[in-house]
Amino acid sequence: MDNKFLYIDPFSPNGHINFNKIYVSALSGLNLSIDFIFKEDYAKNLNLPINPIFEIPKNYYYESGKLGNRILYYKIFKFLKKKINFQSYDYVFFSSYEEISLFTSRIKGNLFLISHDNVRGFLSPVKRFFLKRLAKNSTFLVFEDYMKDLILKTGIEKVKVLPHSYLQGDIKKNPTKKDHCEYQIFLPSSANNVDFEFINTIINSNEIKDILVKKNIVLTFKSKSIKSQHRNISIINYRLNDEEYRRLFLQSDIILIPYSNFLYRTSGVLFECIANEKKAFIKNLKAFECYKNMSSSLYYFSSIEDFKILLKKIDKIVHASPDFEELKSLYGPEILRLRLEEIIN
Repeated sequence: MDNKFLYIDPFSPNGHINFNKIYVSALSGLNLSIDFIFKEDYAKNLNLPINPIFEIPKNYYYESGKLGNRILYYKIFKFLKKKINFQSYDYVFFSSYEEISLFTSRIKGNLFLISHDNVRGFLSPVKRFFLKRLAKNSTFLVFEDYMKDLILKTGIEKVKVLPHSYLQGDIKKNPTKKDHCEYQIFLPSSANNVDFEFINTIINSNEIKDILVKKNIVLTFKSKSIKSQHRNISIINYRLNDEEYRRLFLQSDIILIPYSNFLYRTSGVLFECIANEKKAFIKNLKAFECYKNMSSSLYYFSSIEDFKILLKKIDKIVHASPDFEELKSLYGPEILRLRLEEIIN
């Protein structure tokens, strides 16, 4: 008899759409009877042949501040507890969770908690208190060994490493670049973890703007707050649809990942780069140290001066052969399926 499996993203943020595609696709390739639960109207964004057993009503989702959001999360978990017998499933995967509201909801079952920004909660005495109690009937799923090591130090043993992975890329489908520039650098994220102080420094640096003109580089940012009238700086202040985002990502020569306050996390944008063999300029943070020796196509900078040097070398960087084989061998979709099979079997 097939294992009975529940995959649920109780918060269903837009930023998880690609991640959920990756994991749902991997799980669908296994011999499982899978039920899915997402926010109302969310599943259609995945473009996958799945039908949720039910959807969480939209009226549970509205911005209410830090404390208010936690109350809303608790209400979502209580709603789910009333609707679902979690203990009837062999495996329950939560694609997102909030430790305090999940614990206080008293959901019981064989839970597997995919930990995105939750890992750094183990650094907080308050959150660690709740995380350690969740561990009594939960297994934490993290993306890298160093994240696992942090949790093990707290005395929790039920923790496993799964790769973030990616969907197969469109390497041979790169559209033609805009004809008014030689090179295009794209910052796909506009989330809070982007170092906008660094971005503003770029925009206000005459030296950098001179390099952009000399090298015929266009920098493209997604942001509703930053402004620039420079012809080599393009600001997108609206939400891109999937097709627009994909086209811009694929036509870019370099993907920019300038994060800050990014601890015990990984980047979905980085794995899009791996999937599509896109070179990246990455701010030098601890979260990215584990990838440093795996690819010569990931270029790290620690300061604005480092960034200027990379811009000056862009001809050589762009024309260098892509180097992603080791990363693909460790994080590819087949590796994710194998790791999932190890957990389930």
